Amino acid sequence: MKNGGVSTFEMLYDVTEGKLDVLAKALKYNLFEHRQGRIVLTPKRIEIYEKLKQALKLSRYIVRHRFDYVTDSSFATNICQKFKLDKEYVLRILEALRYIYMSFSDKSESWYIRCLTRYMMGVEYCGRTWIVKGNRELRNHYPYYYVNFLPKAEKYFCTCFLNRYGKIREKKYAHI
Repeated sequence: MKNGGVSTFEMLYDVTEGKLDVLAKALKYNLFEHRQGRIVLTPKRIEIYEKLKQALKLSRYIVRHRFDYVTDSSFATNICQKFKLDKEYVLRILEALRYIYMSFSDKSESWYIRCLTRYMMGVEYCGRTWIVKGNRELRNHYPYYYVNFLPKAEKYFCTCFLNRYGKIREKKYAHI
């Protein structure tokens, strides 16, 4: 690669075939990869971005319409038809949202949307630790966050608390 491994705007412009809207999204969501001295827009990163977009859309719909239905079953049926999803998967999402509401009843709508999106993007559980994937769209700067429940303090602890502005993040915490 020329310029000592630094990508120039012209190079990125060429990779996206001159489509400025594609270039802007690719830069914003970090979809480029360096491979063998070339900058490429990878299908894997595009697939992750599309999955995240769909999860955000679904999360917004669920959080904003959660009280429109008497039962989860009728709501789940509606979601399945609208988003073409499996009913069992949707019921698990609704159960997760119910748990989040019971545990954290005083949060904003956007906070619930981010939590639900994180859940849909995949949270791994290992022992007493949750491993949460970070996403730039969800205002994350790191690829993974590790969350633990501290029984003595009766609160959750995340590795993001150890980084810059960690004390502020404790109040707005959403990596559950």
